[in-house]
Amino acid sequence: MSFTAEVAVSYVVAIYITSLTNPPVAAAERTRAEASVTDQVVPQLTVRVYNLANVRPYIVMWAEAEAERMLQSTHLKLNWVNCSKNERPSVCTSRDGPTDLMVRIVPMAYHQASAKALGAITKAEDHNSAVLFYDRVMALRDFHRASHLILGRAMAHEIVHLLLPVNSHAGQGLMRATWNVEDLGVASPACLGLSNRWIMMVQEEARRRIEAARSIQDRPAR
Repeated sequence: MSFTAEVAVSYVVAIYITSLTNPPVAAAERTRAEASVTDQVVPQLTVRVYNLANVRPYIVMWAEAEAERMLQSTHLKLNWVNCSKNERPSVCTSRDGPTDLMVRIVPMAYHQASAKALGAITKAEDHNSAVLFYDRVMALRDFHRASHLILGRAMAHEIVHLLLPVNSHAGQGLMRATWNVEDLGVASPACLGLSNRWIMMVQEEARRRIEAARSIQDRPAR
């Protein structure tokens, strides 16, 4: 995912201030029984957002609302957990499981990142995580491109990468590898949409993760 006059990105768009009245549901607030019943209808995943760049909390919330709007077609229930340096729920320090998606907002782009990248996927031995470069988000903002829109679009793009092969890109819509500056405008539809095939793949991976989490829970204690 990158960006400049051409933006190879990983992201999504949404300016819903209404999200402030209905903030994303924290996973910690749901009981296991409630989650089990709901997962049978709508696959549910938890997105842990580690705000390592000290981004203002309301900007992170608006970005999450934008990311969720961009991913509406996947019919996933995303439970957002905000993990900042100053306020960190206990779930933020627990080991991540199959249904946890890890997103980190870092102050500056990694030196090994592509010159136009807004984010990337980092690989670990047992899981991948998404990283978003806030300095590059801020470099692109202006009157027509608010920071939470750019951040939210990048977040949504990378979340799809977490659920599918990292190098998966499409010729149009959310998963295009390269966007231009106009694609980041408030009214631009360029970053919207996933194909039916991609939606099915995302849903299948979400259900696979849920089954993996249940199998872990069902293992007898040693």
